[in-house]
Amino acid sequence: MIKNKIIEAEKKYRELKYQLENKIISIEEFKRQHKALLIKDSIGRFWIIGDKSGKWYKNIEGKWVCDNPYNYVKQEVKKEIKREIVEVEDKKETNLDKKNKVETPYINNKERTETKLLLIKSIDVLSLAFLSLGISFFIGLLWGAAVGIFPNAYYPFISLLPRFIVETRSTITGGFIYSLLNAILFALFGYISGIFLAYFFNFFAYLVGGIKITFLSKSK
Repeated sequence: MIKNKIIEAEKKYRELKYQLENKIISIEEFKRQHKALLIKDSIGRFWIIGDKSGKWYKNIEGKWVCDNPYNYVKQEVKKEIKREIVEVEDKKETNLDKKNKVETPYINNKERTETKLLLIKSIDVLSLAFLSLGISFFIGLLWGAAVGIFPNAYYPFISLLPRFIVETRSTITGGFIYSLLNAILFALFGYISGIFLAYFFNFFAYLVGGIKITFLSKSK
C-alpha cells in the first residue's frame, strides 16, 4: 500500500538529512539517494519529498506541485473499503440467487405444440387477379399446344375457330397457334375470375369479421 511507501520514504529522508547535516555523506551522495525516494501511487502519479523543504510534491503534467499524500491515502482507503463492501454485497446476492434458483424441469426442454390463429380480413384484388392470370395463361398454353399437335385432343371451342386455323391442327404451326390463342383466352378468363373471387372473398370476410385459419406450431 502507498501509505507504507510514504512512511518509509519520510524515514529515509530524515536519515539522509541527518547524515548530510553531520557531514557523514556528501551533497552528491545525498542527491543520489534522494532520487530513490520517488514513489508511484495506484493511478500512476509520482510523489517525492523536497530535498530542501522536506515537503511532499506530486507530479502533474511534468510539474511538481506541493501536496499532502496522506489526503490521497485517505481517498484510497475509502475506495478500498467501498470496493470490499461491494464485493461482499455481490457475494451475498450470488449466494441468494443460488438458494432461490429453481431448476428447470426436464419436461420444459421437450417440444411443445402451440395453437396459432391467422385472421385474414381482406386480400388485394389486383394481386389475386394477376396471380389467377398467370396460372390460367400457363394452363391455356399447355392445353392449346396439346390441341394443336394432337388431333384427338378435346377442345370445345373448335367449332368457333376459322377454317384456316382448324386446318393447322396436327402440325407444329398449329401447336404454336392454338397454344397462343388458348393462353390469351385463358389469361383473360383468369384475370376476370381473379377479380370476381377477390371481391367475393372480401365481401364475405367483411360479413363474418374475417376468415380465421388455425394451425399448429412446435416450440421448445
